[in-house]
Amino acid sequence: MAPSATELLNRAKGSSLTNIAKRGFGAWLLSISAGFITGTQAIIDLLIITPANLLIGLADSSIGAFLLEPLGIVIAGSQASQEGVRAFGLFGLIVAVVLVLATFWIIIQYINRQDTTDVPIPGLTFDVIPFVGADEEADVDD
Repeated sequence: MAPSATELLNRAKGSSLTNIAKRGFGAWLLSISAGFITGTQAIIDLLIITPANLLIGLADSSIGAFLLEPLGIVIAGSQASQEGVRAFGLFGLIVAVVLVLATFWIIIQYINRQDTTDVPIPGLTFDVIPFVGADEEADVDD
């Protein structure tokens, strides 16, 4: 049950105007300090905590994208190679060495080849658009 107006007046009888003003001023100071604290927390959250969380998330995503995902591809490839070589039984080591050497040879051939295309697409060795670009001449040793 809510207090009646008479009960509220009876409670306030013993309070002076100065006492009421002190309580009001104290409540005003309390609200100002609470607002200052809340504002300071919001500014710290906006300027320090949120950017720090974003940088941590960026670092985590970058490490995952640039290191862990390619490593997963390498691991999956090595497991597939292991299962393929295991089928050879006793000669598995010889087959594995031949596979590694063949892979190195293919990579070296790819690195040493010269591009002959006029279109700047990596790995493309022929002209896509005929009659565009410069004709290539044979190397002339003087």
